[in-house]
Amino acid sequence: MALAATAALVTGCGGSDDDSTSATPAGPVALNVNAVATDKGLVKGAVTQGVAQFKGIPYAAAPTGDLRWRAPQPRAAWTGTLDATVAGEPCTSNTTEDCLSLNVTVPYPVTRANMPVFVFVHGGGFSQGSGAGTDPTELVKTGNFVVVTLNYRLGIFGYLANFALDSGNGDTGNYGLMDQRAALRWVQTNINQFGGDPAKVTLGGNSAGGMSTCNHLASPASQGLFKQALVMSGPCAFNWDSLTQKLAAEAALPAQLGCTGTPTQVAACLRAPALPIASTRAAGAALPRSVLFPSVGGVDVPVQPRTALGKVPMLIGYNTFETGAGVANPANDAEYLTAITAIHGSTNAAAIAGAYPRTSYPTGTDAMKAVASDFNPTLGSPQISVCNNIRTFELRQTAGTAPLYAYEFADPASSPNGATHTAELKYVFPTATTPPPAASTTLSTEMIGYWANFINTGNPNGAGLATWPAYTSAASVLKLLPGATAPFDADAAHKCAFWKSLGLAL
Repeated sequence: MALAATAALVTGCGGSDDDSTSATPAGPVALNVNAVATDKGLVKGAVTQGVAQFKGIPYAAAPTGDLRWRAPQPRAAWTGTLDATVAGEPCTSNTTEDCLSLNVTVPYPVTRANMPVFVFVHGGGFSQGSGAGTDPTELVKTGNFVVVTLNYRLGIFGYLANFALDSGNGDTGNYGLMDQRAALRWVQTNINQFGGDPAKVTLGGNSAGGMSTCNHLASPASQGLFKQALVMSGPCAFNWDSLTQKLAAEAALPAQLGCTGTPTQVAACLRAPALPIASTRAAGAALPRSVLFPSVGGVDVPVQPRTALGKVPMLIGYNTFETGAGVANPANDAEYLTAITAIHGSTNAAAIAGAYPRTSYPTGTDAMKAVASDFNPTLGSPQISVCNNIRTFELRQTAGTAPLYAYEFADPASSPNGATHTAELKYVFPTATTPPPAASTTLSTEMIGYWANFINTGNPNGAGLATWPAYTSAASVLKLLPGATAPFDADAAHKCAFWKSLGLAL
C-alpha cells in the first residue's frame, strides 16, 4: 500500500469523528473506484474482470514495538488517497510486521443496494497464508455481493501466550483472532461505502480460517459482528488447549529470544523495536505445530467452540480424504497391517484392517487414505479427522435451532490424492492459474451457486441445483460430486460407529 500524502494522526480510539461512513445508502452506491471514503481516508482501487478490487487497506495500526503482542489498535488516518491496487505485506514476512490489511472485492458496476458481505479468513495452520491468496472474483460476480479477505498475525506473533504479556485478565495469546475481529469491526464501519450492508455479514474461512470462525462463535467480543458462518474443512469440534496449558507450553520462548528478568523487563524486551523478525518467527516454528494455535479459557475465547455452535445459520463441511495425503501403498495384507500400525498403533490395528479390507479398495493407497482420514490420532489432534467433522454436525444440531447445511466434498479429480484437505478451494475460488479440473467445471459452478445462495439468503438452495436438505442427521450430508451431487449417510460411509466402538474420543 502507498500513500499520496503523509499520514496524520487521529486522536481518540474510535477513528474519525465524522461518522458519515456508517450511513446505509438508500440505493445502489455510486462507487467511484478512484476515491472511496473510509473512516481513515480515501482509497483508490482498480477494475478488472467485472469487479472492483481494493487491496492492502490497513484496518489496524502496525503491531510493532510497544504494540507487539497486544490487541490491535486503531490505524492513523491519512491525507490524500491511499493506493489500494497492490496487496499489503503478508503476516509471514521476515522484513516487516506491518501486515494488518484487508482486501475488498465488489461487483462493478454496482447494481444492487445493501449487498451482503462475505468475510473470508484464509487458512494455513495459523502460521502461513495471506488474504491475497484468495481471489473471490467469480464468487462475487455470481452472488452479486461483497467479499473481504484479510491478513492476521500468524505463528509466534499471532499466538504467543506469556504472563509478561498479559494485561491481568487472561487476554494473552489470541492476537490473530483479535486481528480478525478488528477487521470485522472495520467492515461494520466502512463496508457501506463499498455498497455492502454491515447487517448482512457472513464470516467464514477454510482450514485455520474455518476454525477461527468457530472461535468467534464462542467469543463474546465477536457477537453481533456477523450473522452467518461458512466453515470449510475447519472442524469446530477441535479441542483447543486451555490458556493455562498454552502458558506452560510457551513459557521458555522469551528466554530463547534473549528476554529474561521480571515480567516488566521481559515484556519490554519482547516489545523492543529491534526485535529480529526472522529469528523470532523461527523460534516459534521450532515448537510443535499446535502450540502456537488459539487457546480457550481466557477473556477472548472463554469456552470450547464446540459448546457454542448454535447461534447463527451455518454452512459447514469437510473433504473425503482430509488427512489422506502421503499415505503408504501396501501391496499385501502384511504391509497393510504395518502401515495401519504406524498410524493407529498395534492395539486396534487388526480390527481396523478387518473393518477396512484392503482388497475392497482399488489400491492399497485408497485403503490407507480411508484408514488415515476417517480417524487419525497422529496429527496432534484427531479432531481434524472426518468422523470428528461429522461429530461437529451432531454437536451443532443439539446446540441450537438455527439452520445447518453440511457437505462432503468428494471429487476424486480435485488433487492427485483425491479430495484431500483444501482441495475444494479452487472450486469455490477458481482463477485462470488455479482452475478446477476440466471435467469438474460444472461442479465448481454448482458449488459457487450454493455458496452464493447461502451468503445471500442463509439457504444454499436455488434454481438448477440439487436439493440440499437442512441437517437433521448424518444421512442428510450433501456429497459434492461431479454429476452425482446428492445427500448420503456420511456416518455410515466413514464407519464412525466402528471408530466409536474402539473407545476413541470423537
